[in-house]
Amino acid sequence: MSDLSQAPPARFAFSTRLLPERDRLAIWREEFGPKILNLDVANLHPELPYEAELSILPLRGLVIADALTIGTRTERTQSFVGDGRDDFVFVIAEEGGGTLSQCGRVTTLRNAGATILASAIPSLHVTPEHFSFLALSLPYQELAARVRNLEDQCACQVPADNVPLQLLRIYARKLFNCTDTELTPEFHHTGVRHIHDLAALVLGATGDAAEEARGRGLRFGRLLALKKIVAQNLGRGDLSTKLLAAKLRISESYVRSLFEHEGASPHAYILDQRLALARRRFADPTLRDRTIAAIAYETGFNDLSYFNRAFRRRFGGTPSDMRAAAEGEPDGESGHS
Repeated sequence: MSDLSQAPPARFAFSTRLLPERDRLAIWREEFGPKILNLDVANLHPELPYEAELSILPLRGLVIADALTIGTRTERTQSFVGDGRDDFVFVIAEEGGGTLSQCGRVTTLRNAGATILASAIPSLHVTPEHFSFLALSLPYQELAARVRNLEDQCACQVPADNVPLQLLRIYARKLFNCTDTELTPEFHHTGVRHIHDLAALVLGATGDAAEEARGRGLRFGRLLALKKIVAQNLGRGDLSTKLLAAKLRISESYVRSLFEHEGASPHAYILDQRLALARRRFADPTLRDRTIAAIAYETGFNDLSYFNRAFRRRFGGTPSDMRAAAEGEPDGESGHS
């Protein structure tokens, strides 16, 4: 991955499916691999069309890539190492698996495990079958200032149950999936800094560096993880601080403190997200036949009267008002409860 950290955010995507089957590997090897990735690529299944996909988001101090390879041998040879890159690349498995080698070590990744590779050292990546992964490129200086003997961790496996790794994956995906509007300069800056914090904790930062990272990146990463749990469980009537704490294996008081740092409580955040989801459903023309009561229950409300009161307080109108406005009808003529 080329060092694009000084460039403004400008997404780049490429897929071999856009190319003629017989020319895919040649174009990737001659144009894309050596000029953009600084890697050599070979197809392990020459009897089949070569397949690879890559989307890149370059940020200042961080490059995030979402990649898919099938039957591929990818090598950063000694000749490519001469390009002067000194970044470290986190490779985080998403689906399928692959084998990565560097410094005489070999690790097999799958099921959300991860490893790091140093761009200044030759490496080999073999994916006999389907392998989907996130790759995070971070400046060497950022990690070396916090983690001792960084090179000793190249091609060592980080297990999927490593909590900082889980949060790093969630945070990186959050940044990657942001729209250009959502990726404000402030979120850009703080997001990259938090990614650096979490990466250092994954690699075993200690002392003051670890304490700083726990109070900043780890804290915000846990908040993102809690919000993801909320989004995935809005329809559950038992969604609560207790459930969030159990899901993330932290205390209820810590859950409350994470939300309070943003000026809210877990209960208020859950309520706001449920109401927002209900409003989107009322505006969805494909759900026109769904009753107000049905949508209320589907979004986690057990009491219809409470839902109606909360909805009016939040949006200044009833669910029927909102549905009628979305459909361009006179108030109150649609959306029976």
